[in-house]
Formats: sequence, C-alpha cells, structure tokens
Amino acid sequence: MLPFVLLLVAVFFCVMISVKRFLARYKTPAQRSWWVRMCIFCFFGLLFLGLLILPLPNKQRLLAIVPAFFLIAVGSRVFRSGRARMREDPEKPPDLNQMKRLN
Repeated sequence: MLPFVLLLVAVFFCVMISVKRFLARYKTPAQRSWWVRMCIFCFFGLLFLGLLILPLPNKQRLLAIVPAFFLIAVGSRVFRSGRARMREDPEKPPDLNQMKRLN
C-alpha cells in the first residue's frame, strides 16, 4: 500500500508541475480559472476511478462505472459550455432587442 501512495504523490506533483507550465500560456484570468477548474475536476475524477472503482469486485465495479460515466458526461457538457462562454467577447454589450423578444 505504501508504494501505491508514494506513486500517487509522485504523479500528483508531476501533474502539478505540468499544469503550471500549461497555464503559463494563458494570460487572461478567465482562461486560467477555466483550465484550473478543468484540471481539478479531472484530477478528482481520476482519483475516484483509481481509488474507489479498481479495488472493487467485477460486478460492483461495473455498477460503479455507470454513475462515473454519467458524471463524466455531465462534467464535459458543463466545461464545454464554460469554454464557449469564455471564448465570447466579454466587452460586447448584450443585445437589448433580442432580450426584449425573448421576454
């Protein structure tokens, strides 16, 4: 168990260093915050898969993968919409005529 924990800590630090180098490319705070949230979500998702699902027997593992797949699908949808909002021009004022038509 101790070698597994040490390997997990080593992987965590390697990922932190690579994420820091990856985030240095993005200058705006919106882009950086989006990528930080994405990295945190992926880290905890992989941690969930590695620590909770793999030690389970076959039938329980299969039953645990179903909600994990659902969470991954929902998370990808949320992050895709967040990335689309981030790419929009923040300086552009809202279109009042379109907002009046929607109401």
